[in-house]
Amino acid sequence: MAVIFNKDYFLIFARIWNYLGRRRKKQIIILILLIIISAFCEVFSFAAVIPFLAIVTSPENFLDNRLIVNFLNIFSISSLNNVIFLVSLFFISVVILSGFIRTLNLWLSNRLAALIGNDLSCNSFKSSLMQPYKVQVLRDSSEVISIATVNSERAVTAITHFIYLITALFISICIITTIFIFKWKLAICLGFISTFIYILFAFFTKNRLIRNSKNVVSSYSNQIKSIQETFGSIRDIILNNSYITYLELHKTNDLRFRFAISQSKFLGNAPRYIFETIGLVILASLGYFLTRNNNDSTEVIEILGITAVGANKLLPMFQQVYASWAGISACIEDLRKVLDNIDQAINNTVVKTKEDLVFFNKSIKFENVFFRYQNQNADNLKNINLTINKGERIGLIGHTGSGKSTIVDLMMGLLSPTKGKIIIDDINLKTLNQIKSWCSLISHVPQSIYLSNKTILENIAFGIPKSKINIEYINYVSKKARIFDFVQSLPNKFDTKVGERGVRLSGGQRQRIGIARALYNKKKILVLDEATSALDNNSERLIIDSIKSLSEEITIIMIAHRLSSIKFCDRVVQIENGSIKRICKGSEINS
Repeated sequence: MAVIFNKDYFLIFARIWNYLGRRRKKQIIILILLIIISAFCEVFSFAAVIPFLAIVTSPENFLDNRLIVNFLNIFSISSLNNVIFLVSLFFISVVILSGFIRTLNLWLSNRLAALIGNDLSCNSFKSSLMQPYKVQVLRDSSEVISIATVNSERAVTAITHFIYLITALFISICIITTIFIFKWKLAICLGFISTFIYILFAFFTKNRLIRNSKNVVSSYSNQIKSIQETFGSIRDIILNNSYITYLELHKTNDLRFRFAISQSKFLGNAPRYIFETIGLVILASLGYFLTRNNNDSTEVIEILGITAVGANKLLPMFQQVYASWAGISACIEDLRKVLDNIDQAINNTVVKTKEDLVFFNKSIKFENVFFRYQNQNADNLKNINLTINKGERIGLIGHTGSGKSTIVDLMMGLLSPTKGKIIIDDINLKTLNQIKSWCSLISHVPQSIYLSNKTILENIAFGIPKSKINIEYINYVSKKARIFDFVQSLPNKFDTKVGERGVRLSGGQRQRIGIARALYNKKKILVLDEATSALDNNSERLIIDSIKSLSEEITIIMIAHRLSSIKFCDRVVQIENGSIKRICKGSEINS
């Protein structure tokens, strides 16, 4: 039995209990009560077979029982036909009730498994989403997608199978106990043969099922990664005519995934047909030996009837126990992966006290700041000392890899210094609450703007419910970002869909939407990371003019390669090899 009831499996399901809320735990308790009721209904329906067979095969002997006669006299029942009718009606009623309870149990089991799966999926997604920026940039997005989709789905399958296993196991024990009361030798025989066959199958299939589970997890993650890489480099694939390479890669990963699932399904269902065959052979053999060695045909029919009905009820239950165990084994790695993902420490702090709130009224100071990325031997930034006053326009220039974006990421609170301090209005950013409060004051326009496959309106007011979008302010920021006239020329204007990742727009139009998005948020600090790189000279000049006209209360930090775009800056900081080489006025920069 230890082959089936793996201790590790129960430890994993015990972990799930810790993630469930009070309401979900109450629902599980209700389901357990329903499972118990369902088991007793099955026992009752099975037990009702015995008097039914007795009166059908030997009504005279049935009526010789004094207790039965006294019971019938209470209701003034004397006709044999009436007795047979009532017993038959009682048997049918019990069977119908048992079937209804089992159906209700099945519905509730699947629904509860879906709810628990939703809880786990949401917690897992939350754990992935709320990781620090330094974790996000290092992780494989295909793995995150895999956990949020197929791993979560198969985790629900594992939970469903666990519920089925507990239900079937409890009902099986109750039925065998009932048979034992009436025919103990028969109960031992049925129980032993059934248990032996399924444990034998479990012994030979366990390792294969676990390997399949691991193969499904790895192959699906590789499949997503392959698809992402394929469509991420679709231009090169078309130009190089390298379709076959990616098609073969997709086929290899997909075939491994499909074969693992199909084999697990086969191993989970195969014993049923073998057991059915063995059961019919045993029933036929039992009938033969009973008729040869027992002259009482009534007893023979009763034994065969109990055997047939018992086997009919036990076979699905034992098959369900085995199939559920096989299903759990096939999905256990998915469930483990989801739970491990939930177990990640998350940045779930909220600003609660006045000490946690960060205001920006004076300056941002870098004091002796050093920074080194994880798993690197050399510092990316070395001894950065810089003060940015409120309302200043600061330009950052330098060669690719010099450290400009890293300085900006540190300033925005996305990364933390390896050494040194970043001080906002005399507050040294240390706690997560302080960093969150500080981040809420910043708008960021990256070089590559992400646009969702929604309308221009929704992409400008990104993450805000459509009903709460301020249309007047949308018009204002669109004009500032020099996108308003283009939008008005479209048939659906702001309700125009931009396509996946803004594919229906040019690079310059996407960039303008990104700038409008940053302005819409009304933050105190605007960070532009190569935000005008996709624009032509004339469009860039118009955008720069709009940025220059923004309120002097807004502090602007701008990374640029084109020196012409930062001439308006109060100061320009030149970064070289992770250090500040010089600081000068924007007007002193040579174009």
